[in-house]
Amino acid sequence: MTAILATLTTAERIANVPSSTWWTIGLIIAGLFLIGPVLRKLREISGIWLALIALGALTLLSAHWVRNRTEPALLKPWVDLVAQFFPKKPAPKR
Repeated sequence: MTAILATLTTAERIANVPSSTWWTIGLIIAGLFLIGPVLRKLREISGIWLALIALGALTLLSAHWVRNRTEPALLKPWVDLVAQFFPKKPAPKR
């Protein structure tokens, strides 16, 4: 295997990288460039709006945990308590 890798040029190795990897790298780079302007805008926003945005994000995350049961082990007792009041994800059809 190492003999095969040694014969490939850098361009050929790059060509073999899946496109999903390039999308991920691109999104990471874009995120790094957006951190500064986003933080500057957050300093200008009123605290109540930040609290409402955080509450909305926490609500969406909690709903995902309850529906898909992907919660962290630490929160399992809480999700078990809350999950009985919400619909469950349908079982996959066979």
